[in-house]
Amino acid sequence: MECIKIFSAPQIKEIDRKTIENQKITSEQLMERAVDSLLQHLEPMLNPLQKINIMAGVGNNGGDGLVLARKLWQKGMDVRVYVVRFSKKESDDFQINYKRLLKAKVPVEDFDETLVRDADLYIDAIFGVGLNRPASGIAAAAIEFMNRSGRIIYAIDMPSGLYADRLNSEKDPIVKSTHVFSFQFPKYSFFFEENGLYVPSFSLVDIGLDIEAIRQTHTDKFYLTAIDPLPPRKKFSSKKDYSHALLIGGSEGKAGAVAFASKAAFVIGAGWVSAMVPRKLIPVLQTAMPEIMCMRAKGKSFHEDFLLPDMAFTAGIGPGLGLHRKTVQSFGKLLRQLKKPAVIDADALNILARKRRWLKYLPAQSVLTPHAGEFARLTGKKPADSLEKFDSAKAFAKETKVVLCLKGAHTLITNGKKMVFNSTGNPALAKAGSGDVLTGIITGLMAQGLSPWKSALKGVFLHGKAADIYVRTHHENTLSPQDLIEILKNEKSQL
Repeated sequence: MECIKIFSAPQIKEIDRKTIENQKITSEQLMERAVDSLLQHLEPMLNPLQKINIMAGVGNNGGDGLVLARKLWQKGMDVRVYVVRFSKKESDDFQINYKRLLKAKVPVEDFDETLVRDADLYIDAIFGVGLNRPASGIAAAAIEFMNRSGRIIYAIDMPSGLYADRLNSEKDPIVKSTHVFSFQFPKYSFFFEENGLYVPSFSLVDIGLDIEAIRQTHTDKFYLTAIDPLPPRKKFSSKKDYSHALLIGGSEGKAGAVAFASKAAFVIGAGWVSAMVPRKLIPVLQTAMPEIMCMRAKGKSFHEDFLLPDMAFTAGIGPGLGLHRKTVQSFGKLLRQLKKPAVIDADALNILARKRRWLKYLPAQSVLTPHAGEFARLTGKKPADSLEKFDSAKAFAKETKVVLCLKGAHTLITNGKKMVFNSTGNPALAKAGSGDVLTGIITGLMAQGLSPWKSALKGVFLHGKAADIYVRTHHENTLSPQDLIEILKNEKSQL
């Protein structure tokens, strides 16, 4: 697994300081290096014929903008700089690079919205991670000017006006960037739903910050960027070596949910997969998926009881389960029978929301996969904002001793100690059935012996990656759960 640490603004400043000290360089040299790395990301996105306006503050983020302007000018780009003088105090690196800009004869003038030329592209370099109060005055005017322009806006490190670690108020002036080039680390605020308008996408620019300083700086927040490949199967092995995944769910009208989950568990590598469904659903599943065994549950159209097999299994419970009174009662008994961690999703979560006292019966380290609405029902409280939601998720996982996958953009995986945000996935996953596939993936991985924590991380990443592969060649509106399963089957080299 590869995870990038997510730090607070003060921590990032301290890592910058230690980098300068440990690598025996100046802050100005670090700035030059940062912009050289930025250019590698930015240049492929630029058109040589574009008119580029750079809005630069008088701090170090503005200094980055000045360095970028000089380097783009030297490459023959039509660039102009507008200095946003929100303070009389200028950083040393801003002053150094302002003089270099003048010497290089790059067009530069103070920001006055009545004098700014029309451009194809704006680069925002007004404020960085150090902002601790709402933008105001000339800075707010420059931010609103860019937002009104209707042009592409690329932000350096942060969209100006956005806090790195906490929520802004709704009225704060914030740059509505097209894309953010974040230095070295993502910022915590990038994952807040409230900030989707300001950070619709971002990429990380490695600027060579000191590895030892990063290693020694503690955080409980991480960004998952890569996973280990699925291990090859041993030559002398049998299905028993990859164990048994048992998907429990389905009810009349909801056969598809448990079918998708079962198929996903099979495709991800479980040695064999069974679906425990009401009697009426067995012909449907056996016809659609002859590779999946069916275990009959008591009940014709809905579950009236769960007759667990004697053999070892890893259970995934909930897809299409339904909320019939007898099903709810039987689910309480089922929880008491489970001997090892299970995956809990969909209607199983909705039952737990009704019967919260049953949470204590969950085997430790079970994996719960709620979306935001299901999580609110589980806790009995709708979080006021993203900060409260993430804090609540971590606290819930710690209290109940589970692994929680809070689904959404950048799905959060937490075990009560660490908070890991996923880097894969896109809005194509906002479809019924997508979550059932995730349930099957995680169940199948756990059945093969991966820990619940690693199964959750790997499962969420693979699920999102499959959707990312799909939208390379298809419209995001058209994704189906079966498409995800087919990609898991056919795109080994990319997974």
